[in-house]
Amino acid sequence: MHVNYRALLARSPDNVVLVDVSSGCLADANHGACALFGMDEPTPLTRAFADLCPPFQPDGQASAQLLATRIERALAGRAGQFEAGFLAAGGRRITCEVRLLPLPPPHTRLVHARFVDVTRRVLDDELRHGQNRLLEMIARGAALKADDAAQILARNLQRAARLVASFKQVAVDRHGSERRAFMLCKLVAELLPPLRILARQRDVEIRTEVAPGLAMDSYPGPLAEVRTHLVDNWLVHAFAGDARGTIVIGASAGPAASIVLSVADNGAGIAPPLMLRVYDPFVTTKPGSGGSGLGLHVVHNIVSGVLGGSIELDSEPGKGSIFRLRLP
Repeated sequence: MHVNYRALLARSPDNVVLVDVSSGCLADANHGACALFGMDEPTPLTRAFADLCPPFQPDGQASAQLLATRIERALAGRAGQFEAGFLAAGGRRITCEVRLLPLPPPHTRLVHARFVDVTRRVLDDELRHGQNRLLEMIARGAALKADDAAQILARNLQRAARLVASFKQVAVDRHGSERRAFMLCKLVAELLPPLRILARQRDVEIRTEVAPGLAMDSYPGPLAEVRTHLVDNWLVHAFAGDARGTIVIGASAGPAASIVLSVADNGAGIAPPLMLRVYDPFVTTKPGSGGSGLGLHVVHNIVSGVLGGSIELDSEPGKGSIFRLRLP
């Protein structure tokens, strides 16, 4: 019976794993699940079910706790279907609809978990929500004094345009980007003039520490978009009011022929609870002051998707933050 079920699992067109309830580890996974989550076949039996997720869900709940609770409910015969955030191949964050089904005897300690990637539907829902946010942003200009209304309305329209552009960038892929060889120092030099104009308006200095001779074979357009979003994020959030500061754009050779790019600041830093959610859409500390809540969401999608790399954040309140991108 056990062998027959594994054969059925292997032939299933769905993305399916078997979870050993006693250990919380994967007992098996079919080809679809291995491809979705970037797992080697056969799946190591020591991999925890929770390892398929980021440590925390968008609402701040620990992923291990969420999965344990859902498995307990499924074993008790209660609804076993829910949505949660997972890590696809390459570390890209996705949203999956999960259906848990306890197997009948003699498999009483195994749970069948089927995954459907619903990321596109979730993004569409967020887009509809964002459209309402756009209308609210534009409408704020009408509540001001008449002599200020035109100026503020124009600024809100510019923010609205950036938000729409960000939505489009969320869906960026390799088919819409040109891959070519380029020198990283030259690309950074081309980006600096417009960024420094924005920085001077906030009394912020931008410095570069890019190692010479770094060559890449990648997608310069999306990479430039990432740098622009990161610097713009610092200008809005790291230096409140008339606070002065410095942003450092760096790059160096990494292990295994990779390149490590960084954007650092000595500004306000990020509180630990917010660090868990910085890549989620519409998360912002400045909803009425230029923050759309999409910048870092776009950055994460581009880095883990188009550029095929990873991104990590280190920050301490009052001492600044640094994003490190590791790219092939």
